[in-house]
Amino acid sequence: MYNDPSFLEIITRVAAWLALLLSLFGIIISRRALRIQEQQEDLRKPFLVPYLQDGYVRYISDGRVYAFLLSVSNPTDSDNAVASIDLRLTYKKQNSYQMNIKVRSDSTLNKFYPDRRGHSLLIPSRTDTHQTVSGWVFFMVEETILKGTDIEAYSISIIDTHGIETKIEPILIREFHDETNENVV
Repeated sequence: MYNDPSFLEIITRVAAWLALLLSLFGIIISRRALRIQEQQEDLRKPFLVPYLQDGYVRYISDGRVYAFLLSVSNPTDSDNAVASIDLRLTYKKQNSYQMNIKVRSDSTLNKFYPDRRGHSLLIPSRTDTHQTVSGWVFFMVEETILKGTDIEAYSISIIDTHGIETKIEPILIREFHDETNENVV
């Protein structure tokens, strides 16, 4: 019975089908494992997620001081840090081409916003894994640059320690007035 060629042929076919099913099952499992591994690898890639909470501009004799309340989140599994924050203005002078200016944040400009709530976001600022940091960032643009211009766009650029840049574009920037003390410069 076991030496019968038809019986051996059936056993061989069953074994081949079992091997095929096991290999297909192995492929399915390995694809799932690869997907999980790729998702974990994506969580290790550094990037920061900014959120703009508020924005002001204050006109002073030398120019304009911009203040933005930002929160910066790190949704990844790798520690990171905010290395620098820049304000980019796109403006146009009369009968001229569109131009850009980049201004680095300056925490010493907080004196122009004495009644604000919250603290300044110091640069560099560490953002541990799955954490958020927040605070005010300040920028000064001299009046000689902006005289006779129309500002077309604002962009806040956040650069992390890996050199990865993330941008956020403020849509509305409110004008800041100190109604209790008009002599503040």
